[in-house]
Order: sequence, then C-alpha cells, then structure tokens
Amino acid sequence: MKNLIHLMLAILLTSTASCTKEFLEKKPNKMLITPSTLADYWSLLDNREIMNRTPGMGQLSSDDQFFLYANYQTQTLAIRNIYTWNKEIYDNTDPGNDWRTGYNRVFYANCVLEGLQTINRTAGNQTEWDNIKGAALFFRAQSFYDLVEIFGKPYSQTAATDLGIPLRLSPNLEEISKRATLQQSYDQVISDLNSAKNLVPAVLDSYTARPAKPAVYALLARIYLNMGDYTKAENYADSCLAIYNKLLDYNTLTLSSTAPFGTIEHPEIIFQTMTPNSLPLISRANTLIDTLLLKSYPTNDLRPAAFFRTNPAGAYYFKGSYTKFSAPFSGLATDEMYLIRAEGRARRGETSLAMQDINLLLSYRFKKNTNGTSTYVNQTAATSKQALDIILAERRKELVFRGLRWLDLRRLNREPDRQVTLRRLLNGTEYKLEPNSPLYVFPIPSLEISISGLQQNER
Repeated sequence: MKNLIHLMLAILLTSTASCTKEFLEKKPNKMLITPSTLADYWSLLDNREIMNRTPGMGQLSSDDQFFLYANYQTQTLAIRNIYTWNKEIYDNTDPGNDWRTGYNRVFYANCVLEGLQTINRTAGNQTEWDNIKGAALFFRAQSFYDLVEIFGKPYSQTAATDLGIPLRLSPNLEEISKRATLQQSYDQVISDLNSAKNLVPAVLDSYTARPAKPAVYALLARIYLNMGDYTKAENYADSCLAIYNKLLDYNTLTLSSTAPFGTIEHPEIIFQTMTPNSLPLISRANTLIDTLLLKSYPTNDLRPAAFFRTNPAGAYYFKGSYTKFSAPFSGLATDEMYLIRAEGRARRGETSLAMQDINLLLSYRFKKNTNGTSTYVNQTAATSKQALDIILAERRKELVFRGLRWLDLRRLNREPDRQVTLRRLLNGTEYKLEPNSPLYVFPIPSLEISISGLQQNER
C-alpha cells in the first residue's frame, strides 16, 4: 500500500490529472519524483487547479441567474437537470464533477498529511512544517464542508441521524467508504480547522491561494452561519476582521471595463477559490441576471456597474469574476465577514452595531460626489427584525455569483417567514423548487454508488 501511495504522490508532482483507476494505470513519460521534501509537499498543495476549486452545482441551481430556452437547449443533459432541479441529474457521460473534485482535494490533503510524518519536524523547519500541515488540514476541512453542503441535508436538530459524507482521513485507496452522520461530518470539519488555526501563518500573505489564520476564522464563520449558530459565526467573523479588515472603494474601479477587478489584487480577498470554468452556464452572455435582483440596487450603488453588463439584446449578465481570474470567485473575503458579523449582531439584538457594519460596507460601494463625499446615507433600524431584513437584502446584492446564494436558501428556508419558492419558466413549462425540498440535496454520482455501495440521497 505504501508503494502505491508513493507512486500516486510521484505522479501528482508530474501531472494534474485526476485520481482515477485509469489514471493510476498510466505510466508517466518522464522520471517520477517521489516527494521527499517540504517543498515537494507545498507543490502538491499549490496545485490551484485541484486545491482551489469548489463545487458549482449549487450556483447553477440558485436564483442568481436565469437562462433563455434557446441557450438552455444547447447544454448537456446533466447541466439542464441541475438547472431545473430534476430528480435525476447524471447520465452515462457525467460522473459527477463536484463529487470527484471534492475528493481529489481530500486525497491531496491526506497525501500531504501522511507524507509529512516521514519528515522530522526540527527547530530549523518547524515553521514551514507547521504551515504545510495547517494548510493540508484547512484544504481537507474546506473540501469536506463543500461536499457536505452539496451532498448532505442542511444542518438541523436531526444532524446526529442525518446522512453526511464519507470522511476519508487517509490516502489509502483500498479503504472502504461509508457515510458518516451529518453531525460527524461537521465535527470533523471543525476539528480540522481548530487544528489548522495555530499552524498556518498568523497574518495574511499576498499569495491568497494558501490559507492563513484569517482564512481559518473566515471559514469557521461561514460554517457556523450555515449551521445556525449565529453567536459563533459572529465571533469568528470578528476574530477574522480583528486581523484583516480591508475594504475596496468601488469608486477606484474602472466600471466601464468588461473586467473591473481584472487588473488589481483585490484587497478584500482572504482566501482564493473558484468555481469550475467547466460549468458552461456560469459567466457567459447567456447567463442572465434575475430581474428582481437587478431592481433591488438603488441609484448611485456602483455594484451593478461593477458586476454586470448588457448583451446585444439589452439583457444583463454577470461580467465574470470578483478577481483577475476568469472563473467565478467562491473564496473568502472581508465583505462576507462584515455581513456575517452584522447578521450575528442583529440576531442577538445589537441593532446599532449591526447597522454600523452594514453602513461601513456600503460606504465603499456607493458613488462619491465631486467633492469626494459619499452619496450613501447611513441606514438605521428600529428593531432587530428590521436590521436583519436589511442585512439579508445586502447579502443578496453583495455576494452575487459567489456560490453562497444556494447555502443561504438552504439555511433561511428553516425560518418560515423567510422561505422562498424558486421557479423557472422554459418554453411554457414551469419548474418549481419548494422550501426544504429533498431536491436541495444533490444525488451522489451513480458510479460512486455502484463502486462503494453508499446509500443514495432521497430526492
């Protein structure tokens, strides 16, 4: 088994192919380099095409966008099924990209964690050794979390009995997979992050594809938000912002550009991940923006100009990304942390503090007068509910196309007064997704079910 793992590690250093049986059977054309140094293990974790990719099925299923029937017809069966919340998604040509991508990341992280045990931690290498271990734990935690938000139910009081995901903690390819409970899945994610937070660098580096402590706190804030533990979500967002809290003034952007963020190192980014470019409906001129969302931006709000542009027919679509990379951004950033902290504050009755966060964020998003003063007028809220309404509306407008709307729908559907029924209209046929529908949990790819015998999700 160790020889097989060493072979896999060697191939990983010379190829970006996925970890499939067919891949294992291929012989590389150049000399294999068995990883043996800390630099080798950084090389595995620095493979952005694997380690910095996140699922896209939730984004395709959300109400951020809609598609005209002519464009919808040109897509693969799997893409059409995801978009219309079909009970059956996969066909014989689609092995389930989000599942495969997620467990590829887990495999890489586990290879690094096991390989590190062959390198002595010394006074001379302890900082780098710790940073690598912390990064591997972070990547594994993030991968497990992404997988459980796609293939597990929304977290609730039944988490101890709900099905979670297989928790692969070893690179052993012969290990039999079985599904942990949802509670066990979240416990593993949080355990990995708690271990990582004191191993990764304490401050943010300019290379945001590697995690630092603010990223660990930010991910914990996102996780606890979606678990409904708003106190912990607020606390971790606050811990993140205590270390790193920069915001970008949208007045400094060239808003007429097709890619306003394309020439800058975005100062709000804490950790960089992207959804796959292989999802053909994301970030295209045929990916039209929800009209109600467009109408929700007030006059002098610069975000529509930063995020959207018009196609030849005059309809609005997403420009492409929050960063200089072409794939849509799905990572961690300070704007999300301000919104999480504000929501936590509002939910525990700290209305004034909650609105302070929102007003600060929006002051960086509105047009300035010629004298340099902002056109934004601070908002107030008389009650916690009023503050929460404002905050959730701003989440919708600020975090568009970031892969977060699907998570918000899943968690907010637990609150009766915030439930949303999604609708699509295609060629006269209406498709609906009801709140708390089992269709909010994606099916495990049938190939994985046939190989491992995992219990399939109810749809």
